[in-house]
Amino acid sequence: MNDQIVKINEEQRNIYEGVDLKNSRMLLKRYFQLLDLSKFSGHITFLDVGAGGGYFTKAVYDYLKQQGFEVTAYALDPMEYPSWNRFQKEIIFCQESVEHVDTYLKNIKFDLIFCNKVFHHFVTNTYTGTLEMMQVCMRKLSKKLSKNGKLCILDIFYDGLLIDSWPSWMIYQCTTQKNEILIKLFRMLGAQSAGSGVCFQSENMWNRLICQSHLSIDVLEKGPVFPMKRMKQAVFLSHRPIDDCILICSRLKKCK
Repeated sequence: MNDQIVKINEEQRNIYEGVDLKNSRMLLKRYFQLLDLSKFSGHITFLDVGAGGGYFTKAVYDYLKQQGFEVTAYALDPMEYPSWNRFQKEIIFCQESVEHVDTYLKNIKFDLIFCNKVFHHFVTNTYTGTLEMMQVCMRKLSKKLSKNGKLCILDIFYDGLLIDSWPSWMIYQCTTQKNEILIKLFRMLGAQSAGSGVCFQSENMWNRLICQSHLSIDVLEKGPVFPMKRMKQAVFLSHRPIDDCILICSRLKKCK
């Protein structure tokens, strides 16, 4: 496919860096209540996709070191962040897009790969192209897992009331508008990626994406129901989205 992931701008980068800093410790606790590290011994290599400022990456690095592991940490993001300079002794930062992970980190396998609210940012210039890009990225990440490796995903489920994929399609159409007035309107409504675009998925869409990538879901932890005004529900024809869902996936033993 020829489409490329649309990059966020500097203003959006600064917003997401603040979110990363605020939530990294809480997210770390949730993940490691669900992850079984007993299958790993000695050394763990992990990758944080869409790592932003690297605060979560550093939190994972510190936690694994405290558990007695030798750790090699990689952080992948298409934009460089000022905070990277603080963590360069512990983390290998890679300024590259996830769509090139198979070539940029060609000969490396990862025991853990984290994707925290990044899949819905794998947006291209069309809705169909965006869904295809998510599939391509998921398959590439799947192939980067070690034998006992885990792909750890945090995202939001938007389930349609009448048509399962309707909220996904509608949110994409709204947030990819280039009109400045519409961009300001959608940002006022909470869509910080307006102008660049986001593409959330329903639970069923996530299940298909994971299955088609030769992965199985080992753990699914659903977070709280996201507060959503009735007007938004009517526009998106959506159930109230379930926020901060964690999926922990592993490669199927036999892949076609």
